[in-house]
Amino acid sequence: MSRSLLFVCLGNICRSPIFEYVCRTHLGELMHVQSAAILDTHYGESADPRAVDIAMTRGYDLRLHRATPIDTLDLELFDLILPMDRRNLQYLRSHLPERLHERLHLVMNLAVSPAEEVADPYYGGPEDFNRVIDQAERLVQALKHV
Repeated sequence: MSRSLLFVCLGNICRSPIFEYVCRTHLGELMHVQSAAILDTHYGESADPRAVDIAMTRGYDLRLHRATPIDTLDLELFDLILPMDRRNLQYLRSHLPERLHERLHLVMNLAVSPAEEVADPYYGGPEDFNRVIDQAERLVQALKHV
């Protein structure tokens, strides 16, 4: 099992913090997990209030989350860099040093094959945020069996 995971999405206020906190809740003693944004437009902001509220109903507390741009992190510290969708993956491949490309994988590659994307719930409703939590929980189960 990898020891450190970095979840990446566009703004680090919906998908990647959900994955971070679900994994931290279930796997925090086994590995280091963190999340980051491709863009710095939400730098320092809390997670989306809808994500916070829905996650709380499912037992995950995102209230302490603050959006962090990926370029402020030491990417060498992460075993796997896990973008939420193909657009994020493509961006990272074109902007990260080639030596890090072997660490890049769509997040759901670790849970299902062929990989499904984690759709951005930002413009959706509660069911879209719940779907992201469901996917994060599936990832946790897959990681527990690795």
